[in-house]
Amino acid sequence: MLFGNLPIHSLVKACRVAMVVALSGLFFTGQALARESQPLDRVVAIVGAQNISDKEPEPMIITQSEVDLMARPLLSQLARKGGDVDGQKVRKKVLDEIIMRRLRLQEAERLKIKIGDQEVKGLFDQMAKQNNLSPEQFTQALQQQGLDLEQYRDELRDQIIQSRLIAKVIRPMINVSEEEIKEVYQSTGGKNRSDEIHLGQILLTIDAANSKPEKIQAVRDLAQKLIRELKGGANLASLASQYSDDASGLKGGDLGWFKRGQLQPEIERQIFNLPPGSVAGPIPTSQGLHILQVLERRSGSSPEAMQQVKVRHILIKVPRKALPEEEEQALQKIEKIRQEIEKGLLFEEGAKKYSQDSSNKEGGDLGWVGRGLMVPEFEQAIFAMEPGVLSKPIRTAFGWHLVKVEKRRTQDASSLPAMRNELENRVKDAKAQIKFRQWLRDLRLRAFVELR
Repeated sequence: MLFGNLPIHSLVKACRVAMVVALSGLFFTGQALARESQPLDRVVAIVGAQNISDKEPEPMIITQSEVDLMARPLLSQLARKGGDVDGQKVRKKVLDEIIMRRLRLQEAERLKIKIGDQEVKGLFDQMAKQNNLSPEQFTQALQQQGLDLEQYRDELRDQIIQSRLIAKVIRPMINVSEEEIKEVYQSTGGKNRSDEIHLGQILLTIDAANSKPEKIQAVRDLAQKLIRELKGGANLASLASQYSDDASGLKGGDLGWFKRGQLQPEIERQIFNLPPGSVAGPIPTSQGLHILQVLERRSGSSPEAMQQVKVRHILIKVPRKALPEEEEQALQKIEKIRQEIEKGLLFEEGAKKYSQDSSNKEGGDLGWVGRGLMVPEFEQAIFAMEPGVLSKPIRTAFGWHLVKVEKRRTQDASSLPAMRNELENRVKDAKAQIKFRQWLRDLRLRAFVELR
């Protein structure tokens, strides 16, 4: 029997996939009968996440046309930059990325993470603004580059999904010690804390525990070969798109800009002080072998002094798509709490009793807060308030807030206390990215993926 040696859950999954394949064959055959002059599309992969709930996820089909649509502008860009590009290798990397996007989407649905069209539009408009273009001009620019707008919106949706998965699944697991914060602070020397480097990368994954010695050596040999080519003037984008096992390979290996503390320590120590154009590696980490190139450097001016406020708040949440009556109920509730505080209820007791924020156990205490750490509406309010004054209700994306500023202070911006929150967030973000990549690898290993 075809499925004779499979366990029952795999048998069920295999049968479901067989049905999907059969139906997809009928679908494409039907299309061919209707339009015999058009070439047949074909299924190149079937993806189904591991079933860890009562509802079996529906297997999803990936077609050759989807791969070609995503690969076409990338291959065109690489051709304009020059150098030899193996189209088949690029298409394989594109297929791998589409598979991962489908798995992330399935996992987001399982965790009830929903991304609305308005959120995607908001990120689209933000990307346009970053490029100093109106949304209409940005649309035209994308089309001139040969990018499919629907595909670009799907990419933005996937970026939002990834950020939500990190926030919901990964960041709660991340801890940062005081020693780690001090280590990053010492690496800055208390100066030039705004120094940034723009990095490109080729990542070669290597499974030392489960791979034969000759396979491990082959990966190391490939790493040395790629380093020689880069140092000899080869194009990073061309090599990354063909060889990198990281999703950044489809962006020419571009990792973006980093400050100190945002990279893994073993990478930062070797790369951060190098001049533009330098190539470093292979640097071994738990993810594999990293080949890195410094694309650019920039230094930002550091303020001499930093204003901070010590603040408490009470939050009454409002659903993201609240009905008018829900909005009104939340506002009435926060107004009632404000009246109780004005009549003598201690603010911290009101926070413990009513606040729907995780800080309620500490009486709404958010500690010392500097600029750039809170949403704009909240930040604008707290820095305009005098200590001891109870705020009027403040509306943010989270809901309605009451705020009380307890103290103000001005600190040397390069001191550890002034930089602590920022450095902690840098280290936490770096750890979260590493953990997320590991989590994605595990997700891929658990998933059912049939390549055709």
